[in-house]
Amino acid sequence: MSSLCVGALVRTSYGTGPYRITEVHGPCACAHILTQINHMGEDLPEFEEHFHLTCTWEGAKFPGSNHRYDNSYLNGYREDGTNVWSDDVLFFEGMAQGVTGDLFGGVK
Repeated sequence: MSSLCVGALVRTSYGTGPYRITEVHGPCACAHILTQINHMGEDLPEFEEHFHLTCTWEGAKFPGSNHRYDNSYLNGYREDGTNVWSDDVLFFEGMAQGVTGDLFGGVK
């Protein structure tokens, strides 16, 4: 069973988070966005199936800070939290309070 689901709490291997996954988009086999931009109009290779995540910040909120609390986006992740385009990894920290953990409950 995958931990990649709406309500999961995650941190990234590059030191960001915690985030709560609010939407899971995919699966798809698209190229990285920079590859799409740099090779617009060309045939692009397909990649291993992966998902794109919309997340909200779940860390401490400090009034008046420069931290943005808008949506964050984590792109190109396999169900196990590894990334298809890089060595990035998601670390799963359980489920947000009040979430049942429906596997891919928010897949679009």
